[in-house]
Amino acid sequence: MGFARLQGGGSSCPLLSNVWLQMRSQTSAIISSVNAPSRYKTRVIVRDGDEAARPFAYFVIQKVACTSIKSALAPLFGIPSRAATRERAGGEGPRFPIHRIFDRSGCQLSLSDFVRRAEAGDFRRHFAFAFVRNPYDRLVSCWSDKIAGGGEGLSDRDKELGLVRGLTFSWFVRVVSEIPDEEANPHYRSQHLAICRADGTVVPEFLGSFENLAADFVHVCNEIGAPRLSLPHRLRSRGASKNYRDFYDGATRRIVERRFARDLELLGYRF
Repeated sequence: MGFARLQGGGSSCPLLSNVWLQMRSQTSAIISSVNAPSRYKTRVIVRDGDEAARPFAYFVIQKVACTSIKSALAPLFGIPSRAATRERAGGEGPRFPIHRIFDRSGCQLSLSDFVRRAEAGDFRRHFAFAFVRNPYDRLVSCWSDKIAGGGEGLSDRDKELGLVRGLTFSWFVRVVSEIPDEEANPHYRSQHLAICRADGTVVPEFLGSFENLAADFVHVCNEIGAPRLSLPHRLRSRGASKNYRDFYDGATRRIVERRFARDLELLGYRF
């Protein structure tokens, strides 16, 4: 994949071409040095039923309103709503400990563990759901929140792979395209890996969409018998005021189309 091709067949710039090839080489070397099949776990939040709600399983996909959804579900796990967000010391802005709370709660399973137990007869009464998002829009959101000026950054591992703060969106797309899902951070990893069995079939019975978030979350609440839950708006993307299409040119659009082809096909999205 040469730089001229990435630019959609236009004239190539030797300097940028060399930089891109060097970044590709470094990224590939780092990835090949890791033996583990995946560095990141999928997450399924499971709640058994009682008088407060029907049992359910929420398949978490990052950058699809998961902070808001976890915060909304928190009271059903005995987590006070005020614990879902608190101010950083020194007034540096909001902090959302809800992810850490659930990580330590004992209420989470990996996708593989959930599937294994479900095949053994568990979770038959659970309402299984997930929320998905247009891959083009989701990638813009990841870049806006983590990479663009003022972004909070990704992990040290991502920095090693070239995803450093301040990277332009065009370069961000190119670097992400070279990182296989086995090594990809959940914030830009393919969504189907969080909801599909090894044979490619979808596990959740309901897939809500980010584009219809409010109405689809109401449907979830009605299904689990908790209609009074409210969905807070957490972590609004810095680029939310712009249409995601404004961030793409022909080259980056085609790169995302190749990189996230399975998500686009399975979830029914297009540019």
